[in-house]
Amino acid sequence: GYLQADGVFGLGEHDHATIDHGPLDSFRVRRARLSVNGDIVPGVGWTVGVDLVQSPVLLDAYITMRQVPAANIRVGQFLAPYSLERLASEPRNMAYERILDRFVPGRDIGIMVFSPEPVWKGLAYAVALVNGAGQNVHDNNAAKDWVGRVTWKVPAIAGVTIGANAQSGEEPGGRRTRVGADIALDSEHYHVAAVWQRQTEASQ
Repeated sequence: GYLQADGVFGLGEHDHATIDHGPLDSFRVRRARLSVNGDIVPGVGWTVGVDLVQSPVLLDAYITMRQVPAANIRVGQFLAPYSLERLASEPRNMAYERILDRFVPGRDIGIMVFSPEPVWKGLAYAVALVNGAGQNVHDNNAAKDWVGRVTWKVPAIAGVTIGANAQSGEEPGGRRTRVGADIALDSEHYHVAAVWQRQTEASQ
């Protein structure tokens, strides 16, 4: 688990308006997360994670079957495989606040097949079938969303990874499609990344 806190203070005169449901001048705990995991039997693990800020909120609750290294299977509520920024753990996220949260899928309920490590010449993948309604929410229609991500660790350039994402599914208002791409350079002393994201919605 981990704890993330900050302080927000205005410059000059202000009317103590609220920012993110808190007073403008204040210290606050943004995240306090606890995660536990283990193995049910060899090759089959479980994970449960909660956020303790305000009231306990269930984040992760899934089982992962690791019998096939190139095709792990995960069932339950998990983080959908989309976007470098969204998948980066909070301690490694360069922007303290996630910029693209409103435009990319987050946690959802479903099933995912993925390779935790590159399976061929630096390529790794993940594909998931999820409700599309989001975290801790009952499905709002009979359709499901497909979400996928492919990453490539460029052999000729140490530390460079290129990623591509896609999501498509029927929503109550029509079909929603998301596509995105990212590139990152990791070294011992710095991390540089760029992310592109597009979303379209077709009304019924």
